[in-house]
Amino acid sequence: MGTGQQLIIPRDILGRIAEKNSRMRQGLVVSGPHYQPGHVTYAFLRIQNISENTIVLHKGIKIAQIMFEQLSEIPDMPYDQQNSAAFQNEEQYRGLGNYRVEYEKQT
Repeated sequence: MGTGQQLIIPRDILGRIAEKNSRMRQGLVVSGPHYQPGHVTYAFLRIQNISENTIVLHKGIKIAQIMFEQLSEIPDMPYDQQNSAAFQNEEQYRGLGNYRVEYEKQT
């Protein structure tokens, strides 16, 4: 699910998506990728209801958070400098991006 929130991760920061405790207790599982140093993209989340109850989500409701981790140094190759950075400047969800062929080999 697209959040509409653009992320511009500095080269000395790592971003991690985390669940909100209150939503987790309702049975809502929220996950997302780690956002690498130098990553510029919109945040996308995977959401699953594992409870037996209907959970209604409205626009603007808080279901996740992002945790930022300060790195001790800038990586040799931040995400924005990698030729294989398939999800840089991703405005629309691309699924497997440039990795489709690799994942299809595994099945």
